[in-house]
Amino acid sequence: MDRIPRDAILGVIFVLASAFSILLVAKSGFGLQEVKALLYGDLILTSPRDTAVILGALLPVLAYLLVFLRPTLYSFLDREAAKVLGVRVGFWGLLYFLALGLAVSASSKTAGALLVFCYLVVAPSAALLLTRRLKLAMASAVLVAGVSTVLGIYWSFSRDLPTNQTVAATTCGFFIVCLLLRGIGRIVSRKRAAPNAIHTHAHSQAERQERKKD
Repeated sequence: MDRIPRDAILGVIFVLASAFSILLVAKSGFGLQEVKALLYGDLILTSPRDTAVILGALLPVLAYLLVFLRPTLYSFLDREAAKVLGVRVGFWGLLYFLALGLAVSASSKTAGALLVFCYLVVAPSAALLLTRRLKLAMASAVLVAGVSTVLGIYWSFSRDLPTNQTVAATTCGFFIVCLLLRGIGRIVSRKRAAPNAIHTHAHSQAERQERKKD
């Protein structure tokens, strides 16, 4: 597993969970309709049964993350240091991927493959553009996903658009905004740093000249 990038493993888990979900309903009485629901989903048409399935799967995953967040993070952020501390990185990595697969499988029917992938990748990426502090980034990712969902549902109703795709597009819009803010922040930082650098350089030259005179 050490030779395979973590991003590749996440991709395999996502594809496997999505494919397994589709295979489960491929032979059902609804057939193509159920497969289409898994691929695209529809938050508006979520039934009480779907909600119960999602809660039944996501609540244990949430409990796992709350209780075992520290060793899981150590296993992914710094494997060598985690091994020195006695953390079983292989076990916690496998447990995390199993929890991820369970969450993806449970939410695929309602959210669809596109929106699930959007929540997993786009929202956290937008949060990481805003901050590098881990706890703040995690909270920001949840906030971006939540606000995007509310705005996406509102716009889908007002414009008569597909709900899940509108939510995904809104989340991507947040990512673009965060990307622009990140770029603007870098430009401002460079402009602020430039006068300081010039002043430091000039001061260094002045000190050198004074030393030559002495």
